[in-house]
Amino acid sequence: MTSVTARERVKFSYYFPFLLFLGIAVTVAAFIIPVYPHKYHFVFPAYYAALIGGYIFYFITLRLAIYRRTKGAVYFRLLYHIPYLVFLLPAAMVGYLIIPVLLGDVLFLTAAFGVSLVAMAIFYHLGLWLVVQTTPQSKLRFRLTAFLPLIVFVVGAGGLSAILIPVGLGNITFLSISFGVSLFFAAVLYMLGQALVFLSSKQTRVYFKVRYLIPLILYLAIAVAVALYAIPTYYENLLALSIAYTFSVFGICVAYFALVVWMLYDENKLPTSEVT
Repeated sequence: MTSVTARERVKFSYYFPFLLFLGIAVTVAAFIIPVYPHKYHFVFPAYYAALIGGYIFYFITLRLAIYRRTKGAVYFRLLYHIPYLVFLLPAAMVGYLIIPVLLGDVLFLTAAFGVSLVAMAIFYHLGLWLVVQTTPQSKLRFRLTAFLPLIVFVVGAGGLSAILIPVGLGNITFLSISFGVSLFFAAVLYMLGQALVFLSSKQTRVYFKVRYLIPLILYLAIAVAVALYAIPTYYENLLALSIAYTFSVFGICVAYFALVVWMLYDENKLPTSEVT
């Protein structure tokens, strides 16, 4: 039987580059936000510099983790960069929308930056987890093709939200329909992802089971419940709508990763005789 014989964990030492970046980012933010809260040309570049700097340190983090995990070997896999890109694209789009709204408000600028760092830390951890789980001695085998639908959705949702949310501001019907269409395509791409994992596998007994819909159902239930409250309440508030939709995009990312991990764990629990 091919199974995961031991729990593979992310070591704390792998986080040192991120902790260094975190210290730099917080120090710079502590200077810029209180001193230049009204200056668009200071706050805007600083935010995007933090996103780019986060990716640079993320790349360093991945290289060090791979080096230590493989005892000296270093290689590149696009798969490992998906978590940060999934964070980066919505964060960049939403930042473009909400920074002009928050200018002058030190408290909200600080809170928004803090939320961004927390989200970044989550996706940092996910990237390191992928490294640990997919090095040669690991049991799981993640495939880049399984994440293509998610990449398409995040890019499309991030780009369209930067256009549709400002256009539909104040129009409950337009916002509700737009969000409903977004949920529909999220569900379609979720199912497509399930099919891609199935097609790239060497066995067929574990796939297309009803239980794999649980992450999607939970996401849709939470997203609809939040939308029923948020859209009628904040239909004229660009900031609130942008934040709510960003969390919606992150939510489908979590559900999608849960699907892929669940299916691959089930695959590795099957006896080798069942693998065709």
